[in-house]
Order: sequence, then C-alpha cells, then structure tokens
Amino acid sequence: MKYFNADYALVMGRNEQEPWRSAPVLVKNPEDLVVYSQSTYQMAPFLSKLRQLYEEQPDAKIVTSGIACHVQAIRKLQAHDSEIGRWAKRQIVFVIEIGCSSNTLPKGTKSLLQENLTIPLISIIDLKYREGEYPGQVVVYTDDEKHHIPFWHAVRHFKENKTFRCLSCGDWISGLADISVADGDPNIFDGSLGLNKIEKHARIVTGK
Repeated sequence: MKYFNADYALVMGRNEQEPWRSAPVLVKNPEDLVVYSQSTYQMAPFLSKLRQLYEEQPDAKIVTSGIACHVQAIRKLQAHDSEIGRWAKRQIVFVIEIGCSSNTLPKGTKSLLQENLTIPLISIIDLKYREGEYPGQVVVYTDDEKHHIPFWHAVRHFKENKTFRCLSCGDWISGLADISVADGDPNIFDGSLGLNKIEKHARIVTGK
C-alpha cells in the first residue's frame, strides 16, 4: 500500500469455502485491490481480520475501504479507550467509504440466488454485486458460465433481509471517512431500471 504508506488494506471479499458469502480480507499487494473494488452488499464480521494484525504484526499500517457501517465500526473501535482501540487509532491511517445501496444478511444473498438461479450454491466460484455496465448487475460465476440478476431486483429483494441496524442507518454516505465515494445517480434503483438517464459518474466527499 505504498501510496498510503501502509502495509495492508482491509476490504470486504469472499469466503474461501463458500464464495457466495462475504468475508473480510487483508490485501498486501496494491495490484490485487482491483478485485475488491466493487461494493459488497452482505454483512460479515468486518473487523475480525484486524485481530490477526494486532496480535501478529502490531506495527503494520492499515488502510481500509468499506460501506458506511464498516466505517462506523472502525471509528468506534478507534474511539474505544482500550489497548486495541488505541492501536487501531494509531495504525489505521486512511479510511475510504463506498456509498451503500442495500446491505443485507447472508440469507438475503442466499435467498436471492436460490429464487432466481437454478444452480446449487456449492457450484458458485465468485459473486459480484455491481458487475458490468453502470449501474451493474449481480453476476454469479460458476466454472463454465456467468449468471445475471438485475440490480433493481436485488435491491428490492435485499430490503426484506435487513437488520434493524441497517434499516435505521443515518449515514449511507459516511461523513466519518477520510474520503467517501458514491454513485452520482441519486436514485440507483430507478437508474438500474433505466428510468434515470444519467451519465456514469461518481461523487467524492472529503473529510476534514
């Protein structure tokens, strides 16, 4: 992470055993970050990977990228009056937020796949939530095929599988991050239906 004077980036990736599930990942090589450049709209214990660095590489500098709830969790940890809280405040040097569209419990992704695709979950090798031409689609990769689910359909489906914490989120654009990046389209749901003819662009908000 030479551009940020950091050793690792904490991002949301995929579970190695069940690739349809999300999982936090520590990335060391900057060239590998493009794999994790899209938003992941599925909950997972984002901070859990930090324990590994805290215990094994306490001097490592860290950058992180995630949606608003991930950023809020990072800032709460950094504000915690404890040894690991002070460590996080010192070692996490830059935080980027990606605008959220509709986070969901794992069962939200699972039911979306099972109700729309006639493939077993065990056959999935990768899953992207915003793949292809803007605003993207949910794309599921198996060994020999790509399966597509319209983004508007996924957003509508995920709404039924949110926690109260997600439904009550007051900070989808995360004013707590150093830099926030979001869709330029203010209504991504309508945009995914083709109702908003807005040219692809992003909005960037900088922190203090």
